[in-house]
Amino acid sequence: MKTPMSDVTTSLVPPRWLVLWAALGVVLAVAGALPQAPPIAPAFVVASCALAITAYRRGGPTRAWADALPLPPLIAVHGIRLIIGALFLWQYARGHLPSQFAVRGGIGDIAVGALAVPVALARRRGWVLSFTVVGLADILLVFATAMYLLLIARDPLMLAALSQAPYAVLPLGVVPTVILCHALVLARRAR
Repeated sequence: MKTPMSDVTTSLVPPRWLVLWAALGVVLAVAGALPQAPPIAPAFVVASCALAITAYRRGGPTRAWADALPLPPLIAVHGIRLIIGALFLWQYARGHLPSQFAVRGGIGDIAVGALAVPVALARRRGWVLSFTVVGLADILLVFATAMYLLLIARDPLMLAALSQAPYAVLPLGVVPTVILCHALVLARRAR
């Protein structure tokens, strides 16, 4: 017999394909695939977003799961970006990341991360929309900068960073998650 609580619990369990896709990202990161083949990073981010958006638009279990996620945690999760941004600046100060990436990514991530919880708690429509647009623009700019440094400039500091934790996990897990959380908030606000 189903209870109201079992419906809530079931709806918060991610679809199997999403769990398997995330596991693939972890396996690639742990296996050290990125330093060997840097184009995997943009391909994985684009594929992750394309798969998730397609599955969401088709409806069904993926959309039901995504729509069941409460809005405040989708915003508050960006608080982790405060720590990531501080890490970028710290690694830059130690000479481990190029300034073009670390300063741009660090400052933007710290700003977005610091605002995440207050915006989530306030739940004001204008604040949520502004936060989401700024946060999405920031992650896309930082991702584009990282891909330029990896694939075109072949920056040795960026290439070296991919062989160390947590940097390999960022494009294979954090970046797609951040982009998709912003996209989901925008999709909900559009309705």
